[in-house]
Amino acid sequence: MNSVWGEDCLEFKPQRWISENGGIKREPSYKFLSFNAGPRTCLGKEVAFTQMKAAAAAVVHNFDLQVEEGQKPGPNVSVILYMKEGLNVTVKDRWGNPQVVSKIREELESIIPAESIRKSCLFDIHDLNKLVYLHGALCEALRLYPSVAFQHKSSVVADVLPSGRHVSPKTKILFFMYAVGRMNSIWGEDCLEFKPKAAEAATQTSTYSIQQRVSSSQHQQKLASVFCRKQRKTWAAASKTEHRAVETAARQHPFAEKKS
Repeated sequence: MNSVWGEDCLEFKPQRWISENGGIKREPSYKFLSFNAGPRTCLGKEVAFTQMKAAAAAVVHNFDLQVEEGQKPGPNVSVILYMKEGLNVTVKDRWGNPQVVSKIREELESIIPAESIRKSCLFDIHDLNKLVYLHGALCEALRLYPSVAFQHKSSVVADVLPSGRHVSPKTKILFFMYAVGRMNSIWGEDCLEFKPKAAEAATQTSTYSIQQRVSSSQHQQKLASVFCRKQRKTWAAASKTEHRAVETAARQHPFAEKKS
């Protein structure tokens, strides 16, 4: 409404939310109704803004986004407004690791029959067991970016931790996998580097589960961890070969752009 927001109400202007001194400009809740107004103002407003800013900052910093031309975004009329036709964008990783991707593809091509390398294909359990480097890459991803940030354990009886600290029964111990995966005392001075080869070697040792802790550890080894790894390897292997097949098909298409 231009009576509320001015004649430029249909324009996207982030600067309207920035004050003259460069801070965040606050608008009355009865004017900015996204989080309701009055005594029923959304209690999670600040948390929601923090989450949105964190997600937006991470995406913008780590990816190059190119919106496809010719689209006309518009809301779908419903209780919760969402984009009617979606928004097609091309996403490119700004900090990708092409060497790792190339090695994964080389490993995949080593187990794919020659006549199927340029085609879409599926992998059975025997194929997945041969993908050692891919397994290392997945372990490295889980080490640096665990799906669960922390876990807790409770001692059933009195025990002594490896550090020498005594714990009493029912003592709850919290440990943070995100931090454990980045400790040079555990993983070495290169703990912040993505090295599938190192993870590949570590998976062959009996201490790896204690180091990683992504799928629990020691005697409480998660029963579904092996199955989860097979699923990840299946998805990763299929996506890499499917992407290569699409690239090849695009290059061979009669209307593909010719390079001079």
